[in-house]
Amino acid sequence: MSLPSCSDAPLLSLCAPYNQVQQLMRAARTGTKDGLERTKIAVMRKVSFLQKKDQIEEEDDAGYLDVAVSEVKHPPPQLSPMPEGLTNHQVVRRHILGSIIQSERSYLESLRRILQEYHRPLMEVEPRILSPRKIRPIFYRIREITQCHSMFQIALASRVAEWDSSEKIGDLFVAS
Repeated sequence: MSLPSCSDAPLLSLCAPYNQVQQLMRAARTGTKDGLERTKIAVMRKVSFLQKKDQIEEEDDAGYLDVAVSEVKHPPPQLSPMPEGLTNHQVVRRHILGSIIQSERSYLESLRRILQEYHRPLMEVEPRILSPRKIRPIFYRIREITQCHSMFQIALASRVAEWDSSEKIGDLFVAS
């Protein structure tokens, strides 16, 4: 079985970039350091498959819609004082709910701190310490994660407000 050659008509579109890369690589091998740098730049400009990775990363954010969640409109959940006459089982459930509330609040504060104190300064500092391409994987989808937990905290606050009458919270975790 023989491999198709670049003279086959359907493969011409694939062979052209390959031939260009081969020519540039030959030029780089025989050239100087300056020629190698120019070759790298030329390869990045002319060869579309090398640029697709950056396009995919930008498309990754395409489905994300940044929605500002106001703490004035949506205050964090707060458990009301414990009413009298609760069974031991209800007291334990209230303590568990208090722990969930505290854990979620702490996690959300940590995410926001990471965004404010690490992500934003790295993206805005001049001269750049790291390129955005290197920063992106470090903070992969942190805005989306923060948004999800902010929305979860709003839903949690509504359940906590009616806790004494319904004692229902599990469906929030399934829905999230």
